[in-house]
Amino acid sequence: NDLLLSLRIISDLLTNVLRVGKLRSTLEGGDGTDSAVYAFVCQSLLPKYSTLLGGATPDPLPQLALKMLCTVLDRDQQGMHGESFVVVLHRMRLVRRIITNLSHQPPLAQQDADAGLRTRDGEEASVHAARALWYILRWKDTSMLELHRFDLVHRLRKATVAAWRQNASACFEPLLACTEAVLLHACKMIRNSFVREGGGRGGSSGGS
Repeated sequence: NDLLLSLRIISDLLTNVLRVGKLRSTLEGGDGTDSAVYAFVCQSLLPKYSTLLGGATPDPLPQLALKMLCTVLDRDQQGMHGESFVVVLHRMRLVRRIITNLSHQPPLAQQDADAGLRTRDGEEASVHAARALWYILRWKDTSMLELHRFDLVHRLRKATVAAWRQNASACFEPLLACTEAVLLHACKMIRNSFVREGGGRGGSSGGS
C-alpha cells in the first residue's frame, strides 16, 4: 500500500528530525528547521487527518497517523510549545476525530465483520489516541463541555473496557489520566453549582 509506506517513511523522518530540535510555532518565534517542520505538519499532514481518522480508512493507517501526532505533541510539549499545537487541532476540528478513535477494530476483526463472522477480540484501545487526548485535556483553554458533545465519557469507557479485556497495559496510564481529568471537571462543576446555590440562598434570605 503506497499510502501506508508513505506514512511510515514520514513517521520515521519526523521522529528523527524532532529528536534533534524543538518543534516551535512560526507564530512564537521559531526559526530554521523548527518552523519548517511545524509548517509541514500543519499545512501538509494535518489537513489529511480528517480523512485518515474518519472511520473509512482501514487500520493500521489511522493508528500510524495518531502515532505521528503523538510524536509531534510529545516533542512540542518538551519545548514548552504544546499549547500552540493543541490550538491547531481545535482549529482543524480534529479533536472529535481523536476521541472517536479511542477504540478501533483491528484489521483481522474488521475482515471478520465484513465477512459476517463474529470475532473474539472485538475492538482494541488506541494508546496513541489516548495520549493525544490527554494533551488536549491538559490545555487550559480546552472546553470540557464541548468534548462532552463528542460523546467523550462513552468513548473513554469503551476504550478502557477494551484495554482491560486485552490487558493492554500501555493504554492504562493515558486512559486513566483522561478519566481523572473528566472526573475532576465534574467535581468542579458540582462544587461551583453548590457555591452558586448557596450564594443565591444567602441573597434571598438577606433580602427577606
